[in-house]
Amino acid sequence: MRFSRVNAIFRKELVGILRDRRTLIGVVVIPVVLYPALILTFGPAHIGQTEAIRQASYVVVVPNAQQGAWLEDVIAEALSDSESSAPGARPDRPRVLQFDPKQYSDVNEAVRSSQEIHVAAVFSGDPKAWRAGLAPIEVKLTYDSRDLRSVEAVRRTENLFARYAVRRQAKMREKLVAELPAPQLDRRLATLLEPVRVASESITIASVFLQVMPVILVLMTVTGAVYPAIDLTAGERERGTLETLMVSPVPTLEVVTGKFLVVTCVGLITALLNVASVGASVRLIQVDEPISLPIGHLMITLAAIVPLSMLFSAALIAACSFARSFKEAQNYVMPIVTAALVPAIMGALPGVRLTGVTRVVPVENIVVLVRELVTRDTVPWTDVLTVLLSTGLYAGGAIAVASRLFGNEAVTFADAGSYRALFRRKFFRSVRHPSAAQALLTVAVLFPIWFHVQGIVASATSAGQSRSFVWTTLLMVPTLLLPAWGLACYLKIDLRATFSLRWGHWRGWVGAFVLGLGSWAVAIELQALQETILPIPHAIREALAQTDRALSDLPLYGALLCAGLLPAVCEEFLFRGFLLAGLRNRLGKWSAMLGVAVVFALYHALIYRFAITALLGLALAYVCWQSRSIFPAILAHAMHNGCVVVISRSEAIRGFMGMDALGLGSLPAKVWVPACGAVLLAIVLLAGAQTDERLLASTESGEASGPDQPTGSGGV
Repeated sequence: MRFSRVNAIFRKELVGILRDRRTLIGVVVIPVVLYPALILTFGPAHIGQTEAIRQASYVVVVPNAQQGAWLEDVIAEALSDSESSAPGARPDRPRVLQFDPKQYSDVNEAVRSSQEIHVAAVFSGDPKAWRAGLAPIEVKLTYDSRDLRSVEAVRRTENLFARYAVRRQAKMREKLVAELPAPQLDRRLATLLEPVRVASESITIASVFLQVMPVILVLMTVTGAVYPAIDLTAGERERGTLETLMVSPVPTLEVVTGKFLVVTCVGLITALLNVASVGASVRLIQVDEPISLPIGHLMITLAAIVPLSMLFSAALIAACSFARSFKEAQNYVMPIVTAALVPAIMGALPGVRLTGVTRVVPVENIVVLVRELVTRDTVPWTDVLTVLLSTGLYAGGAIAVASRLFGNEAVTFADAGSYRALFRRKFFRSVRHPSAAQALLTVAVLFPIWFHVQGIVASATSAGQSRSFVWTTLLMVPTLLLPAWGLACYLKIDLRATFSLRWGHWRGWVGAFVLGLGSWAVAIELQALQETILPIPHAIREALAQTDRALSDLPLYGALLCAGLLPAVCEEFLFRGFLLAGLRNRLGKWSAMLGVAVVFALYHALIYRFAITALLGLALAYVCWQSRSIFPAILAHAMHNGCVVVISRSEAIRGFMGMDALGLGSLPAKVWVPACGAVLLAIVLLAGAQTDERLLASTESGEASGPDQPTGSGGV
């Protein structure tokens, strides 16, 4: 890819988009003008209307004349020092009406049916007792929650009773202190009469904005990218310039990259302008409570918008690629907007926290993260990295799909019949490897599914930890292995070439065996070194200890099967098989292996071991690449896990090595030094495997270390 050509396409398309008046209206005019107009117009109007309701008179209905007299006494004493104590004053003093049985069956019906009656008050108890201070007044207030005037009326009535209670307490205190004058008794009586003081803080416009800002951010990001995505795909087709662009001497990937960057850029600008406009407008009408956000949290929020905008932009370009007109594309983007809005609303629900599977649910994780950033002082950096990396994975899959669709003849020259070639197996051509779009989309879809599976198993088998571990391992087969294998079969992808189903060279096998013998010790030593810089929190350490205890409850063969063999087979087929085969067509050797290593570490969902897991994934990818076989990688992976299981169960082996237990710090030098030597020896053996003449002679045509030829059209 030549970035100079991508930059030229980006600048040309961006200038064209910004010259369009519709873009300027949607990106600049609406957020800059509309939100201040709405907030500054309807905000004061809402406040004025609410204040008018608070100042208006209200009516309280009572069952009979006696209870009406009780209420009048309460009101008179509560407002004894107020100018509104007179029966006809406004607005504090309510008007008391007696219930009319000819019109309504009870006081509750009177409140529900009459617009002139706002609250019903029913007293109970002995009036002589509560007037003498021997018993509390018991009163039940009924109001209509659908009517704002009724809600305000019951609040004001409750305030009247609260003021009455304060005055009664003061009079009782004065009477008791006069009979028993003592300062200490006065303080004790004050505590007795007022055991607790409650102060509440109302929710202001600014604090409400902090809660809804993440949803606004998501909605504006996706809607801001809608028009440029439509114009750069369906608009090109409608203007008749798409075919000319596709036959130009510029690779399709560079064309798509330039258009994708334009859509992403416009989406980012729209989101930032909308949030800034709403925030500035809120500050104008709520100057007493400025919104403050630490600079670090602000930078994380901006970083979170980037992969989110990339995800939406790629999804919109992919959807709009099918449209043959601007109007048709508008219909296609509605499912994208809806799909973005639903998880955004789910993330905004009260009680949703950035834990468990929420961290990897697309869109919802960004909403919850931004809400945590604007409402909390600290957010664990492990949660931040998990959200950013998982969203980046989804964005990568969407970008690959968009580039695949945009350059596909069945989409470029779209008609009803050609669409079927994208999804029906009989129209697929046999190819050697999956495309990058197919590989990235597969791992992106399986990522949240695997998280849900682990969560469901953990909640369903909480009674037995070992059973939970076994079920989680067994479910790796239908969750990770079979989808990749089944998709390859359906898309007519060569299974032998994709999953490297050959025995490979003897150097690969020996190198993998030596790597498996030493990699576990190197990983433990690196973990101990990391502990001195970045220790694992106690809660995570306890969760890992529970997993170790669950593994120790299994018999040795069961532990080796669940912790060694099954994970090695399933993960190698998905990552070093399907994913590596797809990325090698687009990326170079080391870029493809590094990408596989990062995704492999992300699937393990433990940020505190992310770097070490990624190094292991890189080593296993190197084994597979150099040996041209997946079986040596499975051997190395199984030995890496199996050695830990065997050593942790054998006191004799640990005693011979001078080890107390695994996971308790640094290993003895006589263990980790030979382990490092074994890893270096494995690298030397693997490096020589690819240069062996017999291996090169047996390597199939097109499987050199460089990228393969284009694989043609296949399903996405």
